[in-house]
Amino acid sequence: MLGAAVVTVKLTPLLATPPTVTTTFPVVAPLGTSTTMLVGPQLVGVPVVPLNVTVLAPCVAPKFVPVIVTEVATSPDV
Repeated sequence: MLGAAVVTVKLTPLLATPPTVTTTFPVVAPLGTSTTMLVGPQLVGVPVVPLNVTVLAPCVAPKFVPVIVTEVATSPDV
C-alpha cells in the first residue's frame, strides 16, 4: 500500500463538553439568624525613622517644546 492514503478519524473527541450545567445561587440565611462582628483594636504608632524626602534642585530649565517635530508627514518607506 505505497500509493494508498490512510485516513484515521476519531469518533470521540478528547475534550468533550460535560452534559450537565451547575448553577449556584446566593445563599440566604434563614430568618432570625444574626452575626456579631468583633472589631480588634489597632494601635496608631509614630515612625522611628522619618519618610524619605527628595528635593530636586533645578539645574536645567524645563522644556515645553518637543525636541523632535515632524513638519510634513510622508508615506512610509517600504
